[in-house]
Order: sequence, then C-alpha cells, then structure tokens
Amino acid sequence: MSTRANIVINFGESRVWVYNHHDGYPEYRLHHLMDMLQEVINTNEELGRQIEKCDDKMQQGWRKYWWCTDTLKELSTLLTSPNEHGYELTAKRHGDIEYLYEFVGPTSCESFEEGNEYIELRVWETSYDETHDQLYKTFKITQSQIVNHVSKIKEAAQYD
Repeated sequence: MSTRANIVINFGESRVWVYNHHDGYPEYRLHHLMDMLQEVINTNEELGRQIEKCDDKMQQGWRKYWWCTDTLKELSTLLTSPNEHGYELTAKRHGDIEYLYEFVGPTSCESFEEGNEYIELRVWETSYDETHDQLYKTFKITQSQIVNHVSKIKEAAQYD
C-alpha cells in the first residue's frame, strides 16, 4: 500500500498544496524535500551573499525576508513542475494521507526583527478526520546555516 502525503508551502499570504501518492514516509520524503530545498538554495546563492554583506539591520531584515519568501516560492515551483517523483498540484489537503509536510515562511519583514529568521518545516502524522493529527517533528531552517540544517534533517530522518 502507498504512503500518501501532502506538502503545503506557506509564504506571505500564499499557500500552495502538493499531493504525493507514494513514499510519503519521513525516512524518504524528508530526504527528498531537503535535496530539492538545497537545489533552490544553490540557485539563490547570490541573494544569500548580499545578505551577509549588508551591514544595515533594516536592509538585512528585508533581504532575509525576501530570501525566505523567494526560497519557498521556488520550492513550490519545483515541486509542481512535471517530474518523476509523483508530485501533483492540488487545491487542498487530501483525506487519505498519512503525513503532512508543512513549510512555513515569515508572514512579514517584521518577523525578522523579532528574531524569527527561518523557514520552519513541520512534519505531521495525520488522521482521517484531521482532529487527531500529531506533530511528528519540527525543523527550523535558517539562511546562514542551510547546509548544516539540511544534513541534520537528513540524519534525523535516518535515511541512508
């Protein structure tokens, strides 16, 4: 039987839902999502360098906000483009999933002033009626330590 999953990507006011019909268990799916996230990060490398060079705190906050937002937009584009991994764009949560992967980005630039400089990934074990979903794991992915976090998430997933 297939292990189905949804991936939801929240950035700003936007929300993108993606359905995956097979291999949705964390030991595989987390590894694959982190590979995709790393691919996006690599393409946004110049924006990351601009953040590090900026010494104005307000400008730095805006750049970090846009880094997170752009990263999540690019990830949603990558997940919903035709691929061999079985992802498909959907309008909402499917009723028969075992796991939900939720990427949450900052809602505004002000969140960086409060020290929330990360993309959060929440992994949920789901129930059919959505009332008994349980948080399985949470990861905070920062721009400055992205490579380290990606490898830690892969290790936590215990995937070889």
